[in-house]
Amino acid sequence: MKKLIKHPFFGTLAAYGSATLFSAVVNMITGVLMIGFLTPAELGLWQSLSILQLYVPFLELGVNNGLNREIPYLHGQGKEEEARGYASAALTYSVMLSVFFAVIGVITFCISHFVLAKPLTLSLGLLTVFAIVSVNAYNRYLTVTFRSSSGFVQLSKRMYINQALTILLFPLVYFFKYYGLLAYTLLTLVNITVLMHLIRPFRIPFRFDVRRLLELGKVGLPVYILNYLRSLISTFPRLILISSGGTVLVGLYTPATALAAAISVFPNVFANVLFPRLSYRYGKTGRPADLWPAVWKIYLILFLVGIPQVIAAYFLAPWVIQKYFPLYTSAITAMQVMSLAILVAGSGVSYNIYNILKAYRWSSAFTFVELGLSLLMPYLAVKFLSGNLLTIVASAFVGTQVVLAFFNLLLLRRVLFSDRFIIAQDPVPVSQNPTEYAQT
Repeated sequence: MKKLIKHPFFGTLAAYGSATLFSAVVNMITGVLMIGFLTPAELGLWQSLSILQLYVPFLELGVNNGLNREIPYLHGQGKEEEARGYASAALTYSVMLSVFFAVIGVITFCISHFVLAKPLTLSLGLLTVFAIVSVNAYNRYLTVTFRSSSGFVQLSKRMYINQALTILLFPLVYFFKYYGLLAYTLLTLVNITVLMHLIRPFRIPFRFDVRRLLELGKVGLPVYILNYLRSLISTFPRLILISSGGTVLVGLYTPATALAAAISVFPNVFANVLFPRLSYRYGKTGRPADLWPAVWKIYLILFLVGIPQVIAAYFLAPWVIQKYFPLYTSAITAMQVMSLAILVAGSGVSYNIYNILKAYRWSSAFTFVELGLSLLMPYLAVKFLSGNLLTIVASAFVGTQVVLAFFNLLLLRRVLFSDRFIIAQDPVPVSQNPTEYAQT
């Protein structure tokens, strides 16, 4: 245990994880309070509009995904200047996209409100969605550049500052209801983006480098497409509920959605910290089998971490909802069922290993199975089962995750012990070997 505690990876994980956990607690509390401040119809409208956030930013074309893989991989090979060149090209493209989405948002608002005469709630909601997509275009670039231990520590400190600002902004929701929710959602994203910009690891000039962008796209586009398709999965339950009962039913499902976001915090932190280290290891050794021990450890750690979360959700959800949010009592069982997903979250984290190896054929196989099951199982459950629709959809979601966890484990076992992904290694210049990655 002493050896584990002193290991640099767990020190980084503790710093970044504690900051993310604090952020999650703040977001969970504010999310719970929102349920009390807003009606199911208002929440349902925003939850429905926010689905667009996952469908709009397709023009990123995998550039940031390619950068996410290449920075630690190139560091593993001692090519730091080349990594900076790729970062400069990705920075330029991300800022161009950010401006583009902002312009599209203004045009969409004008058409919706002044030409089509849609309600202001809808038009401003659409404008907010495009503003979020615009800020996220730059935010995602910044996120993938925080790859070293010191980078994660610096980011962790700024996350605490951001949550303090988040608390100060939350009264907007209380005083201005739906419109306050729009402002609060956008401003919290702007805050963390500005804070990340101030401590960005790469202080580099803009450079529109077509060659490097194409290379990043070649690496990242398959990853982006597959991740994009996987991100749509989170919208399937809401789409099925919209088709079955309208936006109000989506609003009633909000507590289960909030719980799903809360229990995904640790897996996401684990993935963000682990991914660059595994990519660095593969770049250094060229042996995919070296990554296999990390796979079963990921499954085991997330299962053990998930047990107390499941217990807490089972006992606390009924008490909290019945006492403070009686309008949402129909979501209690759905929340309890949804908490079980944390026990099999290992597949979501270990999935990144396909991208490290550029094993796109295998990641595609997993993704299409995941898409099919994630859409088919809730649809069939709603069609053939009777009872609380919220509970049925949540149960189908968890059942899908269980099947996918075992399927992913079998695929990774086969991929990592395949000779196809062994790469020849060039000597790494000792003077350029980044020690923060080498510690892991």
